[in-house]
Amino acid sequence: MPLALANSDGSFIARNAGNADFPALTRASGAKPVSGDFDGDGKGDIALVGGSGFESSEESPGWNMVPVALSNGDGTFKPNWPFTSYFPDWSRTAGALPASY
Repeated sequence: MPLALANSDGSFIARNAGNADFPALTRASGAKPVSGDFDGDGKGDIALVGGSGFESSEESPGWNMVPVALSNGDGTFKPNWPFTSYFPDWSRTAGALPASY
């Protein structure tokens, strides 16, 4: 995934670290990247929402997961694919807030 990591002097370091599945998922129909700190470690992560075509069919066109690339803080990422069927339970967790909060 190509990235530009900021230095404290206003310059950037280019990184293009590999990730086995995430780049292919970004090309799925309807996939949109969303950035945020999804695991609460203070590092910028990337999630994909709205995609179809990966383990889907005409009967079930949407993803049943939210692909997330969790930042290691050095320009590399580790994959994490939480399944959306668990989302109703997660949303009831004490302190959970919507992304637009």
